Amino acid sequence: MLRFFNGPLDHPSAPGVPAGPESRINAWPVNEAAIDYVKGSPLSGLVFRSSAPLTRQEILDADQVADEADVTTGWHAIEFLLWGQDFRSDGPGERSADDYLPGSPSRDRRRDYLRLLVDMLIQDLSQQAQAWDGSVPQSYAQWLSTQPAVEILGRGIHGAASLAAIEIYGQRLTAPLDSGSQEDEHSCFSDNTLADLRNNLLGIRYFAEASYADEKLGTGLIELLQWKDPALAKRLSQALSRAEADLAAVPEPFDQVLASPEGSEGRSRAETAAESVRQVAVALKAAAESLGIDIVVPGV
Repeated sequence: MLRFFNGPLDHPSAPGVPAGPESRINAWPVNEAAIDYVKGSPLSGLVFRSSAPLTRQEILDADQVADEADVTTGWHAIEFLLWGQDFRSDGPGERSADDYLPGSPSRDRRRDYLRLLVDMLIQDLSQQAQAWDGSVPQSYAQWLSTQPAVEILGRGIHGAASLAAIEIYGQRLTAPLDSGSQEDEHSCFSDNTLADLRNNLLGIRYFAEASYADEKLGTGLIELLQWKDPALAKRLSQALSRAEADLAAVPEPFDQVLASPEGSEGRSRAETAAESVRQVAVALKAAAESLGIDIVVPGV
């Protein structure tokens, strides 16, 4: 599934229709102190707010209320509860398993919190899977299949290009490289950032090729371009391959890249990868234009 095309993941709210669950699944960056103890504040967050059992509603009521970084739900909250703060430049956080031992109100609430978040994430992702199941009556996939081809293609290309330009290039590579701060790393607690980015890009390839893993799902964008504009089809295919290779060449963990000085090999490789991903977005926008589709993607 892709973001940025008013689909089931991130559509805005409307009368009687709640907004899509994207911010509840993957909101970032995260103010860890809204969740649990942090360095210098040993009794912070929902974990220490009360000694009573934590509830789903309590978690949702606290989510991004005072500030959009005060995230209490989703993958990154789970990530922080599992790994804790990361103060190392050569590895992830080191939360002790002792934090989950029974015998104290805070540890009991922390266990409740983790369990509830995982249950919520599974529920949200299951709903997304159902929305994209064309055999489910009144699903998004079923509705989308009734739309004109130009509408379907436009939504998909806009989503893929925006993911490349806004998220991977802009927020997840360029922003942390500019700041040099580990706090701006996407999966900063687990050091899973580069795997995240590689899989983001893989999702774009799946869309461009109309495939999933080894399964061909239909005629893809690249095949359509081979008929309409063979040179552009080759350009998009090469841009994807180059971006994949450049991302694979960025050394892990990403912490060390951010901590490295200007001109260092790791930083140079990350900057090269960022521009390669942007060029994927540029090629996708050119593909839309070639097909008579107008999309707007900031920075492209």
